[in-house]
Amino acid sequence: LPIGVARTAGVLFPIVALGIAAATGRWQTVAVVATYIAITIAYTISLKHVPVVDVVTVAAGFVLRAAAGAVAVDVPMSRWFVLCITFGSLFIVVGKRYAELNELGADAQTRATLEVYSIDYLRMLLGVSLAAVLLSYCIWAFETSAASSSDWPWYELSIEPMLKALMRSQLVRDQGRGAAPEEGFTSDRQLWLLGLSWIVVYGLAVYVSCIARARTTGPGHGHRSRRRRGRMDVARTGSNALRRCASLPGGGNHRRDRQLPGTFDDRAGQCGS
Repeated sequence: LPIGVARTAGVLFPIVALGIAAATGRWQTVAVVATYIAITIAYTISLKHVPVVDVVTVAAGFVLRAAAGAVAVDVPMSRWFVLCITFGSLFIVVGKRYAELNELGADAQTRATLEVYSIDYLRMLLGVSLAAVLLSYCIWAFETSAASSSDWPWYELSIEPMLKALMRSQLVRDQGRGAAPEEGFTSDRQLWLLGLSWIVVYGLAVYVSCIARARTTGPGHGHRSRRRRGRMDVARTGSNALRRCASLPGGGNHRRDRQLPGTFDDRAGQCGS
């Protein structure tokens, strides 16, 4: 783009984004979007030249995007889900730096921070972020499965394609690819199939959970529950009436006062004569 067009877009787009955030009617959405814009501007001006801060800032942008969507529709975010997004975005950003340094070297002059980073240091960050995102995703999957109404372990089964995808993406980087994460994902068939399998398994988990919740909260379930409560109330009333009859003088001594169990006068609350 021409410099003039880029400057105009850089001024207009943040204003439009704040206007869309205000249209949701929630000040939290405006605050999150404003924070994202401020972080993006700070990264463009100076933070991208500071080692460690640059990768953390980009990863924070991913987290703020997810938070903006959550507050816009007023949906609470699980703590483990936030950790999963945090370490997952850190894994992507550090992996991009690792692939650039592995492919181009420190003398490529594409980023100032590549002159400071080393392959061993970035590999260590990749290992830490991979372990953290996998652990947080596992706990989030178990937590979500426990809160769902389904007995099928689809949420737990989604851990397997996630683990394989993380391991495969790191292998792609070690092979000299992955400087552009989207290109590395689309060019590797196994990684693409793993991503597709995760979408299918997780989609089944959400679908089965919704079906199970609808069955437990549907009109039929409520009718059956009210009918069951009605039978329990009738049995309780009959038991109390028989107990009162037994406490009357001579209530259990004369054959003519005896009745079949559970027969009583509803209106009087006493044994029939």
